[in-house]
Amino acid sequence: MDENRVEALLTAMRWRPGVDPGDIARRPPRLRGSGWDNEMWEIGALPDGTAVVLRLPHRDLARPLLAREALALTALETTPVTTPRLLAELDAEHPHGPALLVTWLDGELLLDRVAGTAPADPAVQRHARSLARVLSALHRPVGPEHPRSAVRGVPLAEVEARMEADLRALPSTLRIADGARAREVLGEVFAAGLAAPAWDGPALFLHGDPHPGNLLVVPAPGTPSGEDLALLDWGDVSAGDPAGDLGDVLLLDPSGGALDAYRAPRDGEALHARARAWAARYAASMLANAHRGQAALGEERLVRQLGACALRTAEGLATDR
Repeated sequence: MDENRVEALLTAMRWRPGVDPGDIARRPPRLRGSGWDNEMWEIGALPDGTAVVLRLPHRDLARPLLAREALALTALETTPVTTPRLLAELDAEHPHGPALLVTWLDGELLLDRVAGTAPADPAVQRHARSLARVLSALHRPVGPEHPRSAVRGVPLAEVEARMEADLRALPSTLRIADGARAREVLGEVFAAGLAAPAWDGPALFLHGDPHPGNLLVVPAPGTPSGEDLALLDWGDVSAGDPAGDLGDVLLLDPSGGALDAYRAPRDGEALHARARAWAARYAASMLANAHRGQAALGEERLVRQLGACALRTAEGLATDR
């Protein structure tokens, strides 16, 4: 992708209702960031100074994920959840689509804040409670047309084989807390979630992947802390059991205390057990990826940070067994 192709894509965008392209003060496109799946090119700013970026995939596997993100951002327009605002999109049917024109959120990745902290760190627990409150606002019943993922929000039994593969990838020498093997601790927590009653409520709107690398700490004047959490990267948006998202709350606070900030669930003890199992699932995946050296497109630092976050989660889960 280069500046000329970015300009060509902008001429083919379909603008969201109420958005006037004339409100964007245009600038020469510049690459603002690049991740596993997408590039972000800054192309201008809104009247209030908010930067506007073009988000587009740089590999074929990311194309359906970005199309799902467009559906999620559209559905989120009527919720209080802080997330980038969708201004325009290029449909997946376009030869160079999909592509999204969205607002850029200024803030600090939560992953950068929690790196190197202990599970009982008060600041981390505060962010965990913030995430629980954000998920309370997000988790609402959705219809059959809502996007669904094959690996997010599904019954734990449907990801058991992946969990077993990741546990096998962990070295037997990886020990945590009081010397327990990481694979044994994570396996026990996952097994307890499998044994818990399954979710029997309505399919709820799920982010699908609210790990600390997809959470942005943004200013929130008027709140007690002066900060809030914004949810980024909606490519894994799904519907189903809320325990899948709540597992990421436990990545931050393995004790489960932050779940008190989540709305009263219909199956409290079972939900907690399944959320712990999902936390173990995510920790095993992150640790396995770090051990395998699975990083691409300059994301080695992210993989290492997530691996470190997963290790502190495993230690917290071991302590709370």
